Amino acid sequence: MPGAEVQIIARGEAAKLLLDGKPLEVEEPFPGVYSVTAELLPGAHRLRLESPEGVSEISFHSGAVPPDTASEKYADHPPSRIACTHCHSVSRRGRFRFSGGCQSCHPKEPFIKTHSHEPHELASCGMCHDAHGSATAQLLLLPKEQACRQCHN
Repeated sequence: MPGAEVQIIARGEAAKLLLDGKPLEVEEPFPGVYSVTAELLPGAHRLRLESPEGVSEISFHSGAVPPDTASEKYADHPPSRIACTHCHSVSRRGRFRFSGGCQSCHPKEPFIKTHSHEPHELASCGMCHDAHGSATAQLLLLPKEQACRQCHN
């Protein structure tokens, strides 16, 4: 059965990438940026990035027909796990593209209570949050103090 060729790009200092528990031989086109093309057989996969800053992992599915439980197994977005296609559309080349606004599910009023910025002041929620899952509270990319310091001294 032929596999799908995918390009994986990740960021991290002194990091290594593992796909399904096996190390990947990556190129480093820029400092701290890793790139590799991998062939994936249809099915479930797990990508892990290990660096001195910590470990990040995502689970995903490869293939034309995801399992019936894909929204429960592969999208790690609380409070309930959601399907990839809730936020992404698929391009003609078969690549996911972000197509929805986070505020279609997250209304403005609660946002204002928990954030110091108006929604329009941020370029995207992904500047601070990882909708695919995070070990940090509120799906932050970094702990709150570090996340805020990315833009504020």
